Amino acid sequence: MTAYGQSVNSLSTIEYITQDMSVSWPELNEDIRRLESKVDLIFSNFCFHYFNDKSQLLSQCRRLLATGGCIQAVSLLQHDLNQKLPANARKEWCLSINQQMDVWRRALKGNGFAIDVFECEDETYPMNRQQIIAFLPVIIATLKSKFETNEQFVSETRGLEDIMFDTMCNPVADWPNPNAWTQFLANKDVNEVVIRSKVLRLVCHKN
Repeated sequence: MTAYGQSVNSLSTIEYITQDMSVSWPELNEDIRRLESKVDLIFSNFCFHYFNDKSQLLSQCRRLLATGGCIQAVSLLQHDLNQKLPANARKEWCLSINQQMDVWRRALKGNGFAIDVFECEDETYPMNRQQIIAFLPVIIATLKSKFETNEQFVSETRGLEDIMFDTMCNPVADWPNPNAWTQFLANKDVNEVVIRSKVLRLVCHKN
């Protein structure tokens, strides 16, 4: 995305920096640390959900923002796979939508942000067959950060393609379909699916 931004907007007044914002403050690029207490706006479009530690992320943002500075963000909320899984197979790392919202509220409050907008909205995304086949492995891969080792990730997420696909396409179905992804791949007449997601829209400011 940084490279794309540079390719379409190379004005001399814009500086592009790629930085992992999950690291500690001393590990941040010196050019970013130089912006401490000077930033007016932090804007994030579908990025914040990749951070496991929301409180640390917001702590970094608060340190960068000037007084009155604002965060405007749109972030996906993780699909609640436990709604589809039997009781003996539910995952401790998989939080409900309400629990995820509570994590954000606590992180915002703990870092002293005033909340202006805090809304959970339903979004739909039509995808053709090629797009969803490419997309599902990416979504599964985002779960890797929930585990301490790659072996644990592979072991505990094996077979989640079916339940993830079922959750994304049929979130309110009365009964789960444990073979949803397998059936989709087998039925080549299905050329489009509609993915349903919960999205957090957030606007807050530093007092």
